[in-house]
Amino acid sequence: MQNSKNFSLWILITSCALLLNGCIAPQSEPTLTPPINTATPTITPSATFTPTIQATPTFPFPMGTDVSWPEPALSASDWQARYDQMMQTNGGCQLPCWWGITPDETTIQEAQAYLHELLPDIRCYHYYGQRICGLANSTMVNSHQVDLNTDIGVLLEEITIVGIQTHVSANYFTLSQVIEQYGAPPEAWILIYPDYGNNNILYFEVLLYYPNISMAARYWTLSADKKLDTVQACFGPTEPAEIWLWQPDKPSPFEDLGNDSFGPEKWNAEMLPFEQAIGLMPQDFFAGVAGQQTICLDTPASLWISP
Repeated sequence: MQNSKNFSLWILITSCALLLNGCIAPQSEPTLTPPINTATPTITPSATFTPTIQATPTFPFPMGTDVSWPEPALSASDWQARYDQMMQTNGGCQLPCWWGITPDETTIQEAQAYLHELLPDIRCYHYYGQRICGLANSTMVNSHQVDLNTDIGVLLEEITIVGIQTHVSANYFTLSQVIEQYGAPPEAWILIYPDYGNNNILYFEVLLYYPNISMAARYWTLSADKKLDTVQACFGPTEPAEIWLWQPDKPSPFEDLGNDSFGPEKWNAEMLPFEQAIGLMPQDFFAGVAGQQTICLDTPASLWISP
């Protein structure tokens, strides 16, 4: 990753910038804890699911205003079944495609038409020179039609989607599963907030970076543990995940969205390369934990916590 600082800054602002649920304005605090679904995971797509596109919305959508399709004719159980199917099959496509959205190919109109039964709400706006849209199910959640809050954020060039950001239930995309499916990442990064929000919370996150498949996966926990001279965090089937995907064979577009006011400096923390934070190269570390359902990482406390 050529610009690790900007990438780490993006990690902190993306939860706020791309979600229709929660904060929208750049001045808001980032939301770090996505909802967790408890269904049984399967990472590798195994089937093709092709919904009927019923309409094509116009674009551009009014910047900064909400747009919603008519209420989807799905019961709560049908919505959950459709969600589980999409998580299990990925809409019949391979990464960096997500739920049938292919970076550099799918337009925002096609994405909303394809996903409107699951994510009927859309909000588009400009953010630090980028055009961003968030697809979400907030009206369904607010009306108690469904329980699971979910969303997909996309970066646009004109009307074409070039980047995707989404929260997923960790038990559909666990750290262990990603390592088993895609191998050890060429690069990985660690970030710790010693006292996140001044609430005695020891926050720990790990970022896996796969430029070969145009994907980055971020995992975090609010319950890291200080053990003597180390900080330990364990990632199993309950920790949430956040996925970024972009155009194959092109640099990640997310590195251009950094802003110092949302950077790690705000929390007196800095993202460090995996080998510096853990003491092993990612390939060596993850080879040693292959097959484990829960992966624990230890890092020297002196790197993060002042004496």
